Amino acid sequence: MRRSLKVGAASLLAFIATGLAGGVAYAQGVDWGPLTASYNGQARSSALGFFYIATGTQVTNKVQLKDLMNDGNNVYSNTSFYFYGQNTSCGTDGSGNTLTCWWYDTKKSTGEFSGVGPTWTLYLSDSLKVQSSQARGSITDCVQLGWPVPDHCSANAITTLSY
Repeated sequence: MRRSLKVGAASLLAFIATGLAGGVAYAQGVDWGPLTASYNGQARSSALGFFYIATGTQVTNKVQLKDLMNDGNNVYSNTSFYFYGQNTSCGTDGSGNTLTCWWYDTKKSTGEFSGVGPTWTLYLSDSLKVQSSQARGSITDCVQLGWPVPDHCSANAITTLSY
């Protein structure tokens, strides 16, 4: 019985060490934030996060979102994903060759949340593009206000990674 416990414990430690060493390591990433969305001079929402490439096939934005007021208004975050490389939206040169530029791919939004206390951790991802060499995220933190007041969002955090 004692030997099986030692073997089991050693196997568990090896599994944990392998996971810590390789399974959860990020290829590259950058912290961003905090961002704050305000209305009428009061901070309503806060967000910060980590923009990273982990799998070699996806760029991901980990968002930690917090409602700073308990007023029933929802908070959310957006990430617009851009890539640098050849794309038809960049145009062509005189010989018909596709040009290289930063091009917009998609915008992803977290769900909407409300309530003081919890911090919501959410993930927004996009596939890396073979024809590009860099990924960029343009990230905002927002509070949804009731009609007729439009949503108020923070300034953008801009993150860029090469791959």
